[in-house]
Amino acid sequence: MLKLNQPAPKSQALRIESVGLNEKINLLAENVQSLLDRNQTIDNEIKTVQSNVESMAKGLTNQIKQINVSLS
Repeated sequence: MLKLNQPAPKSQALRIESVGLNEKINLLAENVQSLLDRNQTIDNEIKTVQSNVESMAKGLTNQIKQINVSLS
């Protein structure tokens, strides 16, 4: 006797599609969170570099003032 593969009932097909869609949504949410985390890390690094540059500028300004005072 030969059995033919019958298509899955529509309700089962919808459940399968729903599960696949939920997995894709979850993966997308994880990717978005990863990008947000990376963006926060980059923002923190930029703030650190900016703070370091400002500190160096203040230090150089103080050194120039000291040199000017010592030359006077």
